[in-house]
Amino acid sequence: MISFVKQLYNLGTKQDKSDLVLATLLKLISALFTSAPAVFLYLILLDLFDENIDILKFVYLIIGVAACILLQSIFGYQAYRIYSSIQARIAGRIQNEIGDRIRKLSMGFFSEMNASEINTVVTADVMKVDYMYALPTMVDAIAIPAFIALFLCFIDWRMALATVAGIPVAVSIYNWSQSRLKQLTQLQAKSQIQSNLQILEYIDGMAAIRGFDRAGMQFQKLDLAVNNYREANTNLATKLAPTDVAFNTALELGFAAILLSGTYLLLQGQLTVPIFLMFLVLGLRFYIPLQKIDELSRNQRQANEAIDRISNLLQVQPLLEAKEDKTLAQFDIEFKNVSFSYEDAPVLQNISFTAKQGSTTALVGPSGSGKTTISNLIARFWDVSNGEILIGGVNIKNLKTDTLLSHSSIENTIKIGYNSYRASI
Repeated sequence: MISFVKQLYNLGTKQDKSDLVLATLLKLISALFTSAPAVFLYLILLDLFDENIDILKFVYLIIGVAACILLQSIFGYQAYRIYSSIQARIAGRIQNEIGDRIRKLSMGFFSEMNASEINTVVTADVMKVDYMYALPTMVDAIAIPAFIALFLCFIDWRMALATVAGIPVAVSIYNWSQSRLKQLTQLQAKSQIQSNLQILEYIDGMAAIRGFDRAGMQFQKLDLAVNNYREANTNLATKLAPTDVAFNTALELGFAAILLSGTYLLLQGQLTVPIFLMFLVLGLRFYIPLQKIDELSRNQRQANEAIDRISNLLQVQPLLEAKEDKTLAQFDIEFKNVSFSYEDAPVLQNISFTAKQGSTTALVGPSGSGKTTISNLIARFWDVSNGEILIGGVNIKNLKTDTLLSHSSIENTIKIGYNSYRASI
C-alpha cells in the first residue's frame, strides 16, 4: 500500500496531493466513527448484566451508536468524493501528458516501443489508476482494526493479545506471497501487450493476409497470444488461492485464541461474562476488514505496475525544443555534412546538398540508400548524428516543432513552405 500511495502521490499536482491528504484524513475520521460503537457496545453489555438497568441510559447509548453510524457515513462520503475527483483529474492529465509527450519523441522511440505497448499504457494502464478506489478501503482495513485493538487493550490487554495473535502469521504469509504476486502481475501485463499487438496486426493487415493466403498462419499467432493472455489471467486468479486461504485462516486463529483465552480466564474468575461476550462480538468485526487486504493487494499490485509503465513513458526525453521560435523568410533546404545512424547502423555519412526554394529536387537511389531518411530528417523525426540541416538559413533545431511541421507535410512528397517549394522524393 505504501508504494502505491507514493506513486500516486508523485503523479499528482500540488492540489492533488493536498486533496489526497485531506481525503485520507477524512477516511481516518470515518474509520474512527466506524470503530466507536465498540465503546457503546461495551457499556450496553455492562448495563444488560446489571441488576438495575437504566432504560434512559440504554436509549442514550443506542442514540450514540446511531450518531456514530451517521457521522461515519458523512465523513466516508466526503472522502470517497474527493478520492474520485483526484482519480479523474490524474487519469485525464496523464492521458494528455502522454499524448503531448508522444508527439515530441523521435521516431526511434516508436521502433523500440510498438503501438500495442503505447496503446496499453494510454488506455488499460491509465484505467488502472481507477484502482485508487481501493485506497479508502485499504485505509479502513488498517485503521478500523487498529482503533478496535487500542480500545480492547484498554479493556483487557490479555484478551487483546489473544485477538491479534493471528496477525504476525498472516503478515508473514502476506509478505511471502507478494513476490509471487509481482511475477504473475508482470507476466499478465506482458501477455496483455502481446495479445493486443497480435489483434492490431491481424486487423490492420487483413488485406495483406488474405492477399498472400496467410490467414491460417496469422490466426495461429493471434490464437496463441490470446491463449497466453487467458492463461496468465487464470494463473493470477488461481495460483495465489492457497496463500489467500492461508492468510484468512491465520487471521481466524485469533478468534480461536479469543475462545481459548476467554474460557480459561472466565473459569479462573479473572474475566467477566460481559467482557468475554464483547471480545467475541468485536473479534469478528476485527478480522473482516483485515481479510480485504489480501484481495486489495492484487489490484494495487496491478496499479503499481501500470503506474511504473506510465512513469517510464513520461520520463522518455523528447527532442530538445527551441526556447524561442524563428520566423522563416525563405525555404531553401541545406544539408551540411550530415551523418545519421539507426542505432549502430550508419545510413547517411557526411551528406551535403542544397535544395533551392521554388525548384523540384529529386533524390534517386536504390532501396535503403536513405531517401526516406532524408525527408524524415528534414521534418526532424530524428536528430542528425553529426552536421546540421538548415531551412532558410535557420537550423531546424532552432525551430519549434509545431512551427517546423506547419511548413512541411510528408506523403509521397515532402512540401516545404507550402506553395513555395516542393522536394519530390
